[in-house]
Amino acid sequence: MPPYTSTKYRMQVCVCARECVAVWISAYLIVMDVIHKRASSKEREKIAQRADERKSNAECVYEWKPPPDTPTPLHPARKAPCDVGDSNKMMAARFLLRRAAPALRQVRCYAEAASGAPQMSFTFASPNEVFFKGVSVKQVDVPTLTGAFGILPAHVPTLQVLRPGVVTVFSDDGTSAKYFVSSGSITVNADSSVQLLAEEAVPLENLDLATAKANLEKAQSEMGSASDEASRAEVQISIEANEAIVKALE
Repeated sequence: MPPYTSTKYRMQVCVCARECVAVWISAYLIVMDVIHKRASSKEREKIAQRADERKSNAECVYEWKPPPDTPTPLHPARKAPCDVGDSNKMMAARFLLRRAAPALRQVRCYAEAASGAPQMSFTFASPNEVFFKGVSVKQVDVPTLTGAFGILPAHVPTLQVLRPGVVTVFSDDGTSAKYFVSSGSITVNADSSVQLLAEEAVPLENLDLATAKANLEKAQSEMGSASDEASRAEVQISIEANEAIVKALE
């Protein structure tokens, strides 16, 4: 029988294999420990450098003299061992900004047309009529599902869905025209062109308040007798449209 098939030989081979594996594992652990120590030393150097920078920054105490009779925790100021000319200006600007911040938060700002801005080309149409076609206008106020807003030249591009309400168009000569729209979409492009497509649109002066109130009462009475979801949806649309007309005419 060959010697390599004996049990004693196999046991010797297993022992040698285990010793080789142990040697390789020990070498691997030694190498990883060296790498870890090098990385740790570099990290410690970075931490020490950051601590030195913070310490040097903390040693510099800025000096700033506030206006007379102005209560502030920075007064009286302490002298600084470094040049503080620019720092004084920054601290003064921050103090004035903090004093003005409450007043600024109470002011509602509106968009204004920038000087030299391109003219706004406005197109407004419904399936039955075209009200504006590439006409230069000053501003357009529209009602959308996310809220009413005004559009001026150089407005940020957007696409919105209209809700029942009044569209107000301000011409360049200062006049304005109001239209009632049932629904539709409004598109504002980067070149200051605006397209408003309405499913139904009519000049506001062509609507009658008494008729709108009568239609509203009729729609409200029909809501209780609606038998299915489709009927209730149609009645709800009629109610919302007539409510918007009444609100616009009153």
